Amino acid sequence: MHTDPDTRGRDEIIRCAFCGSTALLVVARGLHHPRVVDHGPVNLHVCDACGSLTTWPVPSEQALRQLYAAFEDGIDPSLRRWRGDSPASAWYEYAARRATRAAGVSGDTAFTWIDVGAGAGEIGATLNRNFPQASGISIDWHGRPASLAADSRHDWMACDLNAPRFARGVGAQADLVLALSVWEHVRDPEDFAREVSSLVKPGGTLYLVCPDFGSASARALGRRWPYWIPGEHLSVPTRRGARICLEHAIAANGMVARVFVRPVGIPYSLAYVLSYLGFPALGRLLRGVPAFPLPVGALEAGFTRLRTARLTADDRR
Repeated sequence: MHTDPDTRGRDEIIRCAFCGSTALLVVARGLHHPRVVDHGPVNLHVCDACGSLTTWPVPSEQALRQLYAAFEDGIDPSLRRWRGDSPASAWYEYAARRATRAAGVSGDTAFTWIDVGAGAGEIGATLNRNFPQASGISIDWHGRPASLAADSRHDWMACDLNAPRFARGVGAQADLVLALSVWEHVRDPEDFAREVSSLVKPGGTLYLVCPDFGSASARALGRRWPYWIPGEHLSVPTRRGARICLEHAIAANGMVARVFVRPVGIPYSLAYVLSYLGFPALGRLLRGVPAFPLPVGALEAGFTRLRTARLTADDRR
């Protein structure tokens, strides 16, 4: 849905956050956040056109600030504790590898990156460790985490990712722009897609990872799906919804690009998954089991921006 910051206090028109359709079906009412129980209530809607999930009413900016004030560097403390028992380094390595492969860069390539919604800066640190010629900017709502090691190639910028035209304040574009587990958190996914797309240089790549509401995992697990977090995961696309939203963002920015949207496994450890599902003791017993990509119901999406003004026949394939 579109939230116009200049018309706060007026009735807003509910529409799909990804494809813009007003054909929405209410699937759940009066839900609260599963761990911050005073956050809510919200209603959840499914788009009849693209199948994406939308929250209505959208929590206010103040409500979201209060929610994230209970978190640590943008992450629920319980999730961070479970990650401490089974570190997510495999996920950061995997995401960095897939993003740089999509961007066509190798270990000795000199390139720039921007990580939007950076958490504690783990992806940026991973990129600079694996790509010594790379440099970039981590962006998040909060300031630079004290835990992030100093690196002259790794800048930090605090920015309200829900603000209109927040990308203008960044003042830079990059060869690789990443937003991992962010799209589902913002108040206006359509506006966010336009903004992060505008950060991509000609010839550069946008790489997003988020939950996929059309996945088999989402359908099979229902409300026990790990990404079902009312009031925090505000809008969750299907692959169709993600593609439409990105195509709209590319057009709005006057770009020409090759879009990709596909399912992706997430290399969570069994210890983390079991802890999340409510079995932390069993998870701790399995801390030594290596992480491997699991079909938890996620997608990777993005585009490579072309330097030319039009698509060739090969680009359309």
